[in-house]
Parts: sequence; structure tokens; C-alpha cells
Amino acid sequence: MKFVTIVAVITWIGARTISPVHGQQQEKEECCSSDFVSCRESSSWCAQSASNCQACGSFWMIPQDPAVCTRQWDWCESSTSCCNGMSCVHYPTYTGCGVVGVDVADISHLVLEKCCTHDFATCSESVWCNESQENCAVCGTSSWQTVDPNAICTPRWEWCQSSDDCCAEMICLDYETYTGCGIDGTDGAFPNCCTWD
Repeated sequence: MKFVTIVAVITWIGARTISPVHGQQQEKEECCSSDFVSCRESSSWCAQSASNCQACGSFWMIPQDPAVCTRQWDWCESSTSCCNGMSCVHYPTYTGCGVVGVDVADISHLVLEKCCTHDFATCSESVWCNESQENCAVCGTSSWQTVDPNAICTPRWEWCQSSDDCCAEMICLDYETYTGCGIDGTDGAFPNCCTWD
């Protein structure tokens, strides 16, 4: 009989993750999870296949670490605390981690948070820029503010007819070849020149 000590090897085989823990091999496989951090009882019908799992309203996935992220339905203050695949959403009596389209009907239930935005309609794709107002300040022409994904308005640099069309406190500016939403004194072909109302 041979004893093998696994020191620091992580092997990925399809959906299976093999990682060493205290010199022993521990396997994490995809399973049926109802909360993103644990597997349903393996003997249950839901846990037998991905299609069964989906029929049970659960998720076929590799569970995430509850020490690192907040499980489904637990209280949250921000989407960044929720496990991957979830957002912080408004339930009838509290805010908690959930899946838009499953736990809540649509993005109107999202907890609005301040983020770094370039166009005043969406958050920056840069994780670093969104980490703090200080980071955002050095991320080009960005602004730290609450962005409402449900707002019906024209983003920065997009064509507009009047300032009423524009998101946030932008105005409709002359960009020489078109009129578009922008920040007065910063954007446009001739800053501090002209608005179209």
C-alpha cells in the first residue's frame, strides 16, 4: 500500500475541482444547489441530474464558499457581497441575495448602489474603478453616483433632441457633427458654448 501526500496541486477536470486539504484529496463536483453554497441531499430526486435540479427551481453548479460570499436569500447591503450569479435585491420585507428573473421578476427590484459610471446610465466594467470613489476619480471622465438600470434616459455621448432626454444632470450639447448628452463644460465640440433645448 502506498501513501501519497498531495502538497499544492490543483487540478481541473471538466466540472470537477480537486484541491488538497490537509494532505488529503477533496473533490468538489457540480451538484444541485438551492442556495449557491451547499448541495441538496444526494438521495433526493432533484439532485439526480441537472434537468431534475432545474425542475426543482435550483441550480446545477459547483457550490461557492460561504465564508467568501453571501448565500441566496440571506440579507445583503450590496451585490458585491453575494455569491457569483446573484445580486442584492428587494424582497417584500428585506433586501437579500437573489437571482433576477427567478427570485424577483426583473431589475426593478435591484438595490441601487453607487458606482463609477462613464455614461451616467451603466456602471463601469472595471472592478477597480467601482471599488471606491477615490478609484473612480482617476478612471478618466467618470462620476461616482447611483445608477438606476430602470431609468429611461439617454446615456452620455448618445444623440438627443433636448436636455430632458439625458440621464442624470447632463444636457444636450453640440458635438459638431451631432447633438448628444454630455456634461456642460466638459463634453461637446465647444465646451461652455451651446445647448439645444
